[in-house]
Amino acid sequence: MLGVGAWLALGGAQAAPSGIEVSTATAQVTSNSAIKKHAGKAGFYLRLAKTEEMNNPDFYIAHPLVDAVVVTYGWADIEPSPGQYDFAQIDRMTALCRKHGKGVVLSFSTQGQKPDKQPTPEWLYDKGVKRIQFNGGGVAKGKPITVPKSWEPAFLREYETFIRKIGQRYNGQEGVWYVMPGFGHVGNINAQPSGGGCQPFLAEGWTPDIWKDYCRKVASLYTAAFPDTPLIVKSANHLLRDKAHDFYAQEADDILVDLGKQGISAISFGLEPDIALIRKNRVLDRFVRLEPYAMNGRIRAGIGDDWPLWVSEERRKKARFLAGRDENGLERELQYAFGGVEGLPPTHVSVMYVLHPEIEASHPDKGAEQNKRLFQILEAARNRLKAEDPIAQQIKAGRNAASPPPEGAS
Repeated sequence: MLGVGAWLALGGAQAAPSGIEVSTATAQVTSNSAIKKHAGKAGFYLRLAKTEEMNNPDFYIAHPLVDAVVVTYGWADIEPSPGQYDFAQIDRMTALCRKHGKGVVLSFSTQGQKPDKQPTPEWLYDKGVKRIQFNGGGVAKGKPITVPKSWEPAFLREYETFIRKIGQRYNGQEGVWYVMPGFGHVGNINAQPSGGGCQPFLAEGWTPDIWKDYCRKVASLYTAAFPDTPLIVKSANHLLRDKAHDFYAQEADDILVDLGKQGISAISFGLEPDIALIRKNRVLDRFVRLEPYAMNGRIRAGIGDDWPLWVSEERRKKARFLAGRDENGLERELQYAFGGVEGLPPTHVSVMYVLHPEIEASHPDKGAEQNKRLFQILEAARNRLKAEDPIAQQIKAGRNAASPPPEGAS
């Protein structure tokens, strides 16, 4: 009977081996070349600010547990005027990551929550794109913000030109592990997390079906522009803060799974040290649906949160909702991330999305001030990510299946 690796090596030309479930959505078995696009990319992905916003980016990038950095660039950063592109800041970051032997994930954003610095180019509104205005949450702290009505043709027309341009420059570039398409809020699949944005979005005709269609179109544009660089997306488990519709959590999962079918990897947010919240928010449910694509090497599955997984005692005292994010809480979070404990489903994750507090505090360069226990906790999780990486296992199985048995073997 064929093993999984041999079956994949044959491109799925024969019937699937006994015990392997293949859904109709994954009937096209992942080719070896597609799997190799993901090879060697398991590990810790650090969300990092742009080099221009940091005092010492080398410090974070050089951390021995960091495998890649995720850096988000606003559309306005790259195209401040129509047709005028500035790639210098991206080039500096990619060069810095190459110097340290780390991968980079180029993330793009078209809208955000900062009242004084939106990633949306102001000139876009002169092209007929409609504004949606409301009082924002989070960093906006109730101040008025403006975001584009991105699902309209006027927006997509200009966005397509921008996507093609960045694809011409960075598709297949050495060291660029993934490209993270910009969909909604700070590039995420979520349309708008702010409570103040819900009604204005609905008033402009937003529906989950319209948003799903928009996400499919954007994904297709990025896929066409980056044929040689795989895509990865990030998402919380909601689309719009509408309590009457459970924040459209199911629809958010549907989009993520739909993109997974297309070979687009996913990082899911919502990791918590409180298992009750993990269960309440169904954080791991989407991994069950993504499992076929993660296990056959079509995508990478990742997990993390848009808040740090660990924060200092001083910060925990200032923010009650961060109270559990100490070393013990981090150990629980990382256990839950893999699933398979306390009734949680296995996740088959191979990417852990981390933020700078846990990386800074655990850095060996801090000497006597290094939080060694934090380092050990993170190191153990990273080792497990790499040891259980489904893609590495696929490649190994395929290689073993293609090799003749040792002489004398039965």
